[in-house]
Amino acid sequence: MKLIADSGSTKTEWVVLKEKQQVNHCVTRGYNPNYFPKSVLQSGITVTLLPLIDAESVHEIYFYGSGCSTKANNTTVKEVLFECFPNAEIFVEHDLLGAARGLCGHNAGIACIMGTGSNSCYYDGKSVIENVESVGWMFGDKGSGTHIGKLFIEAFLKSECPKHLAEKFTETTGFEFENILTRIYKDNEPQLLFSQTSLFVGKNIDDPFIENIVRQSIREFFEENVCKYQLAHQLPINCTGSIAQVFEDFTRDEAKKLNLMIGNIIQKPMDGLIQYHL
Repeated sequence: MKLIADSGSTKTEWVVLKEKQQVNHCVTRGYNPNYFPKSVLQSGITVTLLPLIDAESVHEIYFYGSGCSTKANNTTVKEVLFECFPNAEIFVEHDLLGAARGLCGHNAGIACIMGTGSNSCYYDGKSVIENVESVGWMFGDKGSGTHIGKLFIEAFLKSECPKHLAEKFTETTGFEFENILTRIYKDNEPQLLFSQTSLFVGKNIDDPFIENIVRQSIREFFEENVCKYQLAHQLPINCTGSIAQVFEDFTRDEAKKLNLMIGNIIQKPMDGLIQYHL
């Protein structure tokens, strides 16, 4: 059996293939070795995944994960997987390669992740050839739910948010000036506040102030993370992730303004990864 995992900071999707057929599927908590202890991954596998499958029958694992871009992080993931699946040959790759294979298959293109976080690459149909580094939520992640939420929180804290919208935000979420600052500066995972705020943004997208924030984030992502590729204006720009999918009209519109050609926009790359690994 083959096991394929697409792991982001919010959730990890697992698919089991047997004789070129999907035989099982489940979702566990997201895992990024840059932010979370390996116990998060261990718990998700042990509690949710292992009861569904025969671990000893898994002989190949393809794990595509956010944060899996260094040898140390990949080793951490491999150790956890090997403990759970002792008979498997394990391949741990960056989720960016997973997105590229899921979006482009065996064809060349620009692949973009626009979900909780964001990233992009030039993909030649087999491997990631070039990557404009996203640098994470603190300094980058433009075009992501985290960045969009961060822009809104910044406007809220600086009293730049329209009064009716600020009041609605507080009433809906319970967030006020003081407890927001506490979450940002004292919480172990302050980025979760920003990604949670993006849910409020999505529900109020008809407000012009909100729309401008979303468009700004998407535009900056294309300017800073896509236009820098030499072939950006010659190859299709394929996008995956909740932000690209939910705000597809804005994504296509902002790309068009920069003379970029949008190809596929899908919420998640797993269907493409299944076909790639059959």
